Amino acid sequence: SFLQHNSFLSSFRITYTLINKSLVVDYDIKNLSEYDMFCSVGAHEGYCCPEGIENYEIVFPKNVTLEHTFLTPENTLGNQKCTIVDNDTVLPLSYRYFEIDALIFENISFDTLMLKNKTTGRSIRVTFKDFPYLLLWTVPGAPYICVEPWCGITDRQDHNGDLKTKEGILKIAPNDALTRTHIIEMI
Repeated sequence: SFLQHNSFLSSFRITYTLINKSLVVDYDIKNLSEYDMFCSVGAHEGYCCPEGIENYEIVFPKNVTLEHTFLTPENTLGNQKCTIVDNDTVLPLSYRYFEIDALIFENISFDTLMLKNKTTGRSIRVTFKDFPYLLLWTVPGAPYICVEPWCGITDRQDHNGDLKTKEGILKIAPNDALTRTHIIEMI
């Protein structure tokens, strides 16, 4: 039948493994069908900042320049960008960044960062190889910050709606698999 012939079968498994002071998060995606499969995956962990996020900073392993891409009112990626970090290793967090929505960074040139308390030095390292997008998000005034490595991103405002040409989309061949891993480490 049409349904059997055109059905897509897949397996999506998230595995959490605790190793000493590290939490390893594996996303395992398998295409069990005879057709190409298109997908995206990303994290949405929130980290407690009981003193408020403005007492914290994001520390990068090298100098970076990060441009935030603004969302349109339709929640698509617009063309407007703003430099948030200019050739520096530190992004001091501020609630003003999140008055509209998330900070969205595309085509990042690093695969690890630290969330660090500016007073105590207490830190968490997040490592995310093979994730080309990074989002930071919170609700203004909330005692947490989400550090979100993503494979895939929301549509651009001029996207044609074809999933096969969607920016950042992952393609998995028939009977193939893909794994993405990120690690959260207490420092």
